[in-house]
Amino acid sequence: MKKILLFMVLLVSAAVQAQTNEEAFKTEVQKTIELQHTTDLFVEGLKMQLQKLTENGALDAEKLQPLVEEIGQAVVPALTERMNEVYKENFTLDELKQINAYLATPVGQKVVKLTPMLSAEGINVVQRPELQAKISAIISKYLKN
Repeated sequence: MKKILLFMVLLVSAAVQAQTNEEAFKTEVQKTIELQHTTDLFVEGLKMQLQKLTENGALDAEKLQPLVEEIGQAVVPALTERMNEVYKENFTLDELKQINAYLATPVGQKVVKLTPMLSAEGINVVQRPELQAKISAIISKYLKN
């Protein structure tokens, strides 16, 4: 009887520990999302895309911000949930804590701030006509005739 009781105590203890680790992981992911301004960048990108609707007359300018906010409210929870899954698939809790420690530094925040610009510059380089011609020539070598 004592063995069964001990087993039950250990089982409950393990379940509580797993739940505690899950909550700790979600807390770290939320911190990562905040430090990387993931939600803000999503909303800003969405606003830039939807701005085109106002430019072509399909949307009144005063309706842009409410539209962005409503879409943000609909999408951000799913985005947060998916980010939790992605981080869990690729990082341990300890690694997330290390990432967040770095992101919380001034240089970490500088990297976050400059990442969109750096990415855009990389895309701009690849889209140059001379590089597009080189890429097309390389792809042609691999395509079936």
